[in-house]
Amino acid sequence: MDTDNLEREYREARDQLIADVQLLVLIDSNKLDPFNTSNRIASKNIVKRHAELVLKRLVEVGQKIVPG
Repeated sequence: MDTDNLEREYREARDQLIADVQLLVLIDSNKLDPFNTSNRIASKNIVKRHAELVLKRLVEVGQKIVPG
């Protein structure tokens, strides 16, 4: 993969991670379905897992851009 593609992939992963964190804040603020705690917890767990996967990808791509 060339550097331009890696940098694009890195930016996309970074932006997705930011979006995941913003969504977690929104879920925690109780503005999404404030009376259904089980749905809120399930949603939060799904978003947290996705954020973990995105962060892992972000690190992998970053290591390819800057080895070591």
